[in-house]
Amino acid sequence: YILEIQTTYYMKHKNIKLLFFALAAIIVSVTATSCGPDEPQFKISGTIKNAEGKILYLSKVNTGRIALIDSVKLDDEGDFEFCRPALKNYEFYTLSLTKKGHITLVVNGTDEITVNADANDLQGSYTVDGSEESNHIKEMNRMVREADKKIEEMIMNSPPETEFTKNRIDSLIQEFKVKIADRYINKAPEKS
Repeated sequence: YILEIQTTYYMKHKNIKLLFFALAAIIVSVTATSCGPDEPQFKISGTIKNAEGKILYLSKVNTGRIALIDSVKLDDEGDFEFCRPALKNYEFYTLSLTKKGHITLVVNGTDEITVNADANDLQGSYTVDGSEESNHIKEMNRMVREADKKIEEMIMNSPPETEFTKNRIDSLIQEFKVKIADRYINKAPEKS
């Protein structure tokens, strides 16, 4: 009988906690997605095709961790809009539908960023307007994927422990670093 009372108490307590978190999420979602003119804010909006009814997550990237800060259920067209208080410095955010793929954005001040993508190839199909830095991140991510693919091919075609393969991989990584430096760091040394 005592076990039954404890189980009933536990289930009620668990249900109350779940209800609390659900209501908190709804309140945060309603207040965070209402883009009003009252205070300066940044806005991320756009369309994700082939994602009708799915949940789009907005997360903030902090050192060593990603914190979910908002979400929205996509409508029939896949339209979305997030608004948050204006930023004093550049910060990184991600948009994601699942844990598999995400879009990295660089946001500053009161940026108004528009993102369009296809859910079937989120990372490969997206475009960004309103953030040059986000387009740089997109290009760097593309370069990383290409380098990863080349390294995988090298490993598949020859044993990775051979000195020749190790040298080829080291050479590819060095080439990648030079490309990144030439395209992004050397062009704007004051930002590095």
